[in-house]
Amino acid sequence: MKLFALLLLLPAEACLAQAPYRYVVDTPIQLGPVAVPAYRSFADTTGKPFTKLFRNSSATVVGRAGTRWAVLRQRDSEYLVRTSDLPPASAQSAVAAAPLLSLPLDSATGRIQYTAVVPVPEASQVELYARAQLWFADTFGSTRRVVQVADQAAGVLQGTAYYPLVLEVGGSHYPELLWYTVKLVLKDGRYKYEFTDFRLQAYSDPYAVAAVAVPAEAAIDMEHQKGTARNLARATRRELLLAGTALTAALQAGMSKPVAGPTAGKDW
Repeated sequence: MKLFALLLLLPAEACLAQAPYRYVVDTPIQLGPVAVPAYRSFADTTGKPFTKLFRNSSATVVGRAGTRWAVLRQRDSEYLVRTSDLPPASAQSAVAAAPLLSLPLDSATGRIQYTAVVPVPEASQVELYARAQLWFADTFGSTRRVVQVADQAAGVLQGTAYYPLVLEVGGSHYPELLWYTVKLVLKDGRYKYEFTDFRLQAYSDPYAVAAVAVPAEAAIDMEHQKGTARNLARATRRELLLAGTALTAALQAGMSKPVAGPTAGKDW
């Protein structure tokens, strides 16, 4: 599966993480001389297939579940198929595809939440707070419109920002802003991060954002619908996984860099 960088240009004052967004391009494959049984969900796999994909037809791999199952798209519909039912080259592409993982949900609220406690044994709370401040500044440029809480004594930083993404369904592209809240709690030798309150806001003109942001969970709940609505929900789920992974990786990378002292350990 190939990865391409996609950077959407937004107004300078926007609350936007400045790192380029990594956009996943799905992998085209060719089916073999035998029709492929296709299912709508894992629950369906205990019975007869929902349909069969025509032999020698083309399809697109959009992800995999372990090594035994792959999600294929034909036209505007997505199906679950066994990789063993695919010809060798196509099965290899399916196994190499990105895994379709479950979104992390808070057990109390049911909302999407990326959170972890990260040990940093050598760093004091003061040092970690300085690293967090620098990460906010490097990531968002001006923090004036991002940070809502900055309590150095309590070791808490919290802000709201957005992340650009594009949903691709049936050859059409749907630009979205993924709003989220990030909270850092810093103590001697460790910090805790929380990415929560994910909301999606459709837009067509980055200088005229007008649509109302809706909870991301409501968008992915449309998976029980048919056609475009279902495929948009599945695309949203994949993009939320990618965004959450990118955000947490960027934060942990930034928080690993010492900033204490005038030279930060560098000869200048």
